Parts: sequence; structure tokens; C-alpha cells
Amino acid sequence: AIHFGSSILALVTGRISTIAIAAPTAFFIVVFPLALLEEIGWRGFALRRLLYRHSPFVATLLTGIPWALLHFVLFLYAAPGVSPVGEMLAVLSFALSLAWIYIRSGHNVLVATVLHGAMNAFPILGASIPPTETLWFVVASACIIDAVLVLIDWRMWFTRPAEMTTGHAAPSPI
Repeated sequence: AIHFGSSILALVTGRISTIAIAAPTAFFIVVFPLALLEEIGWRGFALRRLLYRHSPFVATLLTGIPWALLHFVLFLYAAPGVSPVGEMLAVLSFALSLAWIYIRSGHNVLVATVLHGAMNAFPILGASIPPTETLWFVVASACIIDAVLVLIDWRMWFTRPAEMTTGHAAPSPI
């Protein structure tokens, strides 16, 4: 949805005249295992434990900011033509979408992994967007999707953990 949304935004703003789809590359074979490893760590381990002490919104920021900073550093060296600040914003925004799907799927890491893999694999949907502008359309699309997720699921994002609202101890995160 994020990549398709970025193509729609580029089309609506007149930056492209048609939505083109690129051919998949060998990169797709590598994407899913890497996404699985990231999701096991960031959502399955870190976010799950933070949800015992913080609202989903705060827990997502506490995992999303370091995740975005890691990508910021990686993109400084791996993709010198890409804006590392834009990449950091895209990753932080994507962390919100991943947290939402992870929480709403009953803390299912595989569902978050599929979403993460799809996000990494589907830049092929934005093949007609000029490369220097692709990232900013992705950031805009992700922010719009996140705003909708927060608005439609306000209670989930800002509800405090059971321990804080009921006075009872929350179950152990282990």
C-alpha cells in the first residue's frame, strides 16, 4: 500500500504520467530472510517487552527511533545518492505500520515479516517515479497511511498497559 500510494501521489502531482511496474530482481530472494531476522528482534523481542510498560505509541517510538537510526547509518554508506534523513523518516514511519500489524495480528511476527518483506520487495510499483523523488513519495505515502492508522485505532495506540490502568501486575514478557 505504501509503494502503491507513493505511485498514486506521484501520478496526482504530475511527476509521472503512468504507473509502471519493474521486473523483480534477485534482491527479492534476500529480502524475506532479512526482514524475518529484523522482525524477530525489533517487533518480536523489543516491542513485545516494551508493550508491558508503555502504550503502543510510546513503545513503537522507543523501537522505531533506534531502528531508523540504524538505517540512517547504513544508508550513509550504502546508498550515497539517497537522502539518509529521508530514509530515516521512511523507516520510522514504517515502524508505526509494522507495530500496528504486529499488535493487531495478536503479536504475530510472521505477519509483520510478510509486511516488511513486501515493503522491501515492492519498490517495483514505483518504477516510473524519478529515482531522486521516490523516497519522498514513499515518506508521504507512509505518513498518510500512519495518520489513518492512528486516527482509526486511537484507543489501541494510546491505551496504557494493563499494569498501569488496572493496578494489577502485567504478565511476564517471557
